[in-house]
Amino acid sequence: MSTERALPRPLTDAARPGAAAALAGAATVHATVIGEHYAEWALAGAFFLALLVTETFLGLWLWRWPSRHAARAVAVTGVLTVAVWAVSRTTGLPFGPADFRVPEAVGAPDVACVVLEQLAAILALLATDRHTRPRATRERPAAVGHATRLGVLGVVLAVTALGLGPTLAGHPHEHQHHGDPAPSAHSGD
Repeated sequence: MSTERALPRPLTDAARPGAAAALAGAATVHATVIGEHYAEWALAGAFFLALLVTETFLGLWLWRWPSRHAARAVAVTGVLTVAVWAVSRTTGLPFGPADFRVPEAVGAPDVACVVLEQLAAILALLATDRHTRPRATRERPAAVGHATRLGVLGVVLAVTALGLGPTLAGHPHEHQHHGDPAPSAHSGD
């Protein structure tokens, strides 16, 4: 008798589409800041463009050809992206223009992307790990699996909406640093 505990089938069934959706959400939020970052520093814009392409590719790879290699790539990319973000928010980047070398304030799009990237990594690993494959149990109604997938998708959509909120409200990304006054809505008046 094995002591391994398998996850319930609805969770493992929701993991792969959930991971792909989380990557799509992060890519969407990243797409909204490419132009602004490019205007501030071309390399920063190129970084976000590369992130958009990478997250889109990984989501498609995981969705179409799920494998442990795809899941590991999602996890590694998520960890590295969050590491770069953490440095930019705690010490500033060690290179680039002066505005990039000081810690930047944390914003809603940042937090949303961190959550989406880490959720994608966790779900991708769950979806492809042989130890978390669904356990053999009695048949569950299809509605349970559908509800679980809808729940995961709902979380992903809510977090993505949080990340897109400032852009949709007309507040472009700005490099605001710790201790800087918040930008005024009437700064041009």
